[in-house]
Amino acid sequence: INSAQTTKTAIQDYEEGIKLQDSKKYAEAMVAFKKAITKNPNYKEALYSAGWISNELKKYAEALPYLQRAKSLWPKEPKVYLELGYACEKLDKKTDAIDNYSKCLSIKPGYALAYKYLGILYYDDYNYEKALENIELFIKYEPDTKSDDLYYRKAVSENDLGKYNDALVSINKANDLNPNNVKFLNELGYTYYLLKNKDDALQYYDKALVIDPKSLTALN
Repeated sequence: INSAQTTKTAIQDYEEGIKLQDSKKYAEAMVAFKKAITKNPNYKEALYSAGWISNELKKYAEALPYLQRAKSLWPKEPKVYLELGYACEKLDKKTDAIDNYSKCLSIKPGYALAYKYLGILYYDDYNYEKALENIELFIKYEPDTKSDDLYYRKAVSENDLGKYNDALVSINKANDLNPNNVKFLNELGYTYYLLKNKDDALQYYDKALVIDPKSLTALN
């Protein structure tokens, strides 16, 4: 007697993928999402999840078609635009990344991660005014963030824009979250230098040199 094989539906494959994703078994989850998409090519949630997993696995080129298809089927879902923006950013498609992050925020103005990614993107492009604007909005929506790197970027942006007292608050926050970081100590020294407080500037440059005697920033 042959036992009948139960054929999974696209929904069952998708639900299995979500369980595997929640367990961080990303490769296995991707297999399940692909099965769901094969059975239902218009399964927007599975397409989004396949794009998300591809981004998580740093397969950004593979993420694009999944997310673009999800966007066409799910045009008012902000998280699709966030992931699509992230894939574009990693593929050095900066204009497309900005467009997708901005679309995400036009649908959901309080989507904190979109502000964070925009802030980092603008910072890396030396557009400190827009970097600061977006980082501040991220912190507004995520006031308990422990991202020392983001506070560092905020401080650098503020120093560049002549907001030295604000920069001092930001770089101290970064240093509090991650003490003895040479980059942070150097920025503290630079901020005090800009505030014409040479004694404190030297103090923090000296601290940086204790940790890294070859720090060119501190030595200079």
